[in-house]
Amino acid sequence: MAYNDFIKKLMNTIDTCAPKKEGRVKNSSQEWFDREIKDSMLARNKLFKKFKKSRLHIDEQIYKKAKNKVLCLIRKKKKEYFELKLEENIGKPKELWKVIKSLGMPSKNVASGSIISLKDRNGELKFENKENANILKSFFENLATNLVNKLPDAPKRFNKTSTISFYKDLDITKKNFLFHSVDFDTVLDILSSINPHKACGIDDIAGRFLKDGASILTKPITQIFNLSI
Repeated sequence: MAYNDFIKKLMNTIDTCAPKKEGRVKNSSQEWFDREIKDSMLARNKLFKKFKKSRLHIDEQIYKKAKNKVLCLIRKKKKEYFELKLEENIGKPKELWKVIKSLGMPSKNVASGSIISLKDRNGELKFENKENANILKSFFENLATNLVNKLPDAPKRFNKTSTISFYKDLDITKKNFLFHSVDFDTVLDILSSINPHKACGIDDIAGRFLKDGASILTKPITQIFNLSI
């Protein structure tokens, strides 16, 4: 009851002082975009302006050469970036799927075909969606087994007998487990160290509000913690 009342009052205050607004965020560049590509594009644009002004065949040829250089450089940077990302996230399915989707996997809103190509066990490149799906399925089905097979043998084996013996030696039955009230300074410390860039929790309160309002919010939050105990 105290928690619900606190959340309601806090959210009303936040909605009054900092109401949510919808906005469009434009990403200025891709992660593979670097200074080398930018400089090449600037040089290409200058050559295009020169050709547009002079209309000479020689200027057109120079511009086209610079244009091709930019395209080749972009392909090279993309290839290096995605190869690195795939290698870094090979054991992280969630991040790996993000990389694969960014390569061109169709989403619910996009009806275009996939441009992904994967190698099968024989090293042959496959471009069909169904074949690629089977390659990924086979890889993830065997991933855990392959990783476990690479692990060295465990130095000790834990079973029921060894586990009972381990806790018996600690003599934990004679120790008491006690709850202690949460103090104001501890809660203030935690609120002040919140990362404001993390996603909201189930209460939908942004970390920025908790951190910035730590000195005011610490007292009611501490009371709620102690009421819960």
